[in-house]
Amino acid sequence: MVSSIRLQEFEKAVTRGSYTIDRTPYLEKYEKAGQNFVICLRPEGFDKRMFLSMIRTYYDTNLSRTSKKLFRKLYISNNISSSANSFYILYFDFSRIRDSGPAGYQASYRHEMEKALQEFKERYPQVSTESLVSNVDSGIPDRLLRRILKRFGDLDLFVLINEYEGFHHEILEDTEKKESLTGNRNPWINSIYSELKRAVNDKVVNRVFALGIDDSQDRIVKD
Repeated sequence: MVSSIRLQEFEKAVTRGSYTIDRTPYLEKYEKAGQNFVICLRPEGFDKRMFLSMIRTYYDTNLSRTSKKLFRKLYISNNISSSANSFYILYFDFSRIRDSGPAGYQASYRHEMEKALQEFKERYPQVSTESLVSNVDSGIPDRLLRRILKRFGDLDLFVLINEYEGFHHEILEDTEKKESLTGNRNPWINSIYSELKRAVNDKVVNRVFALGIDDSQDRIVKD
């Protein structure tokens, strides 16, 4: 359960009394924004995994008792949302996916989705995940994702994504600029996020929150 271990970082930090910055005001800001599809870019060193761990602890339907204990001395304890601990969390860790050519990208996404399914099955054993990766089309990342999301469409599903550095350039740049770039681009990133956006619009998924790194604020821009 590699993914689960990473998503326990917030719980471990609080229970052990480790020095941590209270970032729970962001939870309140997120709720007030009222956006179901969020791509959040933070500077390097922000500690993405800890932030995602905090979000998961706050929203996971399995962690209601744990959540109350962990947040009781933090800012959000006086501003608990009605959405707290009301979702099934599906966590994709794409942070280690690197430029490896079309075949390499495809294999990496499939591997990370299978890991996410295994973690989901262990956390929510009452939810069937059988046969989701047995179909031939499941080797294609966006098709596998579509099957996964449809299977869980009757749940209040919250998709959390830990993304790799620079991923946003591939999904936020305008088409004309993309076509002018050279080199091996990730051939799946746009289709994967299109599937996620479609799932939110079709109310198959309740929320999507992707966290990535943007170091543009640290760069010196010359005229």
